[in-house]
Amino acid sequence: MKQIYLVDDEITNLRVAESALKDRYELRLLTGGKQLFVMLERALPDLILLDIRMPEMDGIEVMELLKQHNDYKKIPVIFLTSNTDKDVVTHALKLGAVDYIAKPFDVNQLPIRIQKVIGFD
Repeated sequence: MKQIYLVDDEITNLRVAESALKDRYELRLLTGGKQLFVMLERALPDLILLDIRMPEMDGIEVMELLKQHNDYKKIPVIFLTSNTDKDVVTHALKLGAVDYIAKPFDVNQLPIRIQKVIGFD
């Protein structure tokens, strides 16, 4: 089963995404960038779903760090964001995000968009 790391500081968002994806993917629910990098030292996921607005380290900072590391830069990243600022979204895509999904996300669309990036077993 393909593995996804879902990084969002809002527990509600984690739970909604978990309910939409748990039957198709192995999920790791993480509440921040620091937790993500600890998990990456243990195992590499097939995909990272990453919130942009988070305390301590926002999603843009996380993405910049991912792209600096040879083992991490190949992991596809989809941003989950309530930020509709076109400049922020454009910047995220320029950094290498494969997609972004606006929050609140549609639980029916989420698995379809992920499947287009990594498929499922």
